[in-house]
Amino acid sequence: MKNNNKPKHFIVFKIVGFIGIIISIVGFILVSFADFKFNNIMIGTLMGTFGSAIGISCLFIGFRPEITKLATQSSKNIQQENKEDLKGIATNTADIVSDAITKTTTAIKKGLDDKIFCKHCGEKIDSDSKFCNKCGKMQ
Repeated sequence: MKNNNKPKHFIVFKIVGFIGIIISIVGFILVSFADFKFNNIMIGTLMGTFGSAIGISCLFIGFRPEITKLATQSSKNIQQENKEDLKGIATNTADIVSDAITKTTTAIKKGLDDKIFCKHCGEKIDSDSKFCNKCGKMQ
């Protein structure tokens, strides 16, 4: 036999949810069929609209645990169905990020390199050199 020892707030949620259903139905009926006026205001339509809004709100509040559970299960199913595609996306993203990290690291290392090029022959020399090691000309 199934153990139904749910917390009391679940029972309250259910009651609120069913009250929401009833209020929504009454609200929709009032919006559709009520025709009484007071000072040229359609009271039935106004009451029906507010009743419907309150009823739908109660409905969502009342069945929130079920809606959350259903959404979570749906997400899990979607992930399972698309597992291979998601792995491919993750791999491609890792490759892109890896390439970007490599390029950034290389650029930083080049930027930290304390070398300059000779004005005359283009040889790489220390930045504080007065003369080129290859052509011997003054910098």
